[in-house]
Amino acid sequence: MNLLIYLIVAAVIGWVATEIMHDRSNLLINIIVAVVGAFLAGYLLSPIFNVGTINDAITIPTMLVTLLGSVILLAIDNLFQRKGTFMKFNRNIGFLLLAIWLILTGLSAFISMGDLGTILAILAIAAGVFILLDR
Repeated sequence: MNLLIYLIVAAVIGWVATEIMHDRSNLLINIIVAVVGAFLAGYLLSPIFNVGTINDAITIPTMLVTLLGSVILLAIDNLFQRKGTFMKFNRNIGFLLLAIWLILTGLSAFISMGDLGTILAILAIAAGVFILLDR
């Protein structure tokens, strides 16, 4: 797949997701939202809808699944960023994900928890992205 086409499609999907969620938007954030949303959708939504994401192929169904994954990602981010009474964390979401990653990595050394490699990789990538975005 052509990387340029992939990045353009990711930018458009990320832009639509940030518009749906009334979130701030710039080109880099749009691309990151769509790429991480595609990975999230690949593990949560693809088995349900039996449709891949833009990581597999660029079609209308895969773009819709990726969009849904991106919206879910932004909803989770908004949940943690909310200043109201529902959830309030003193640390940003990147450090929270990093803490979860460290705990799961430590537990996996002592307890057989199945194949956590993919989940740990996704958590590490998401934590890094949110820390870089200072969120």
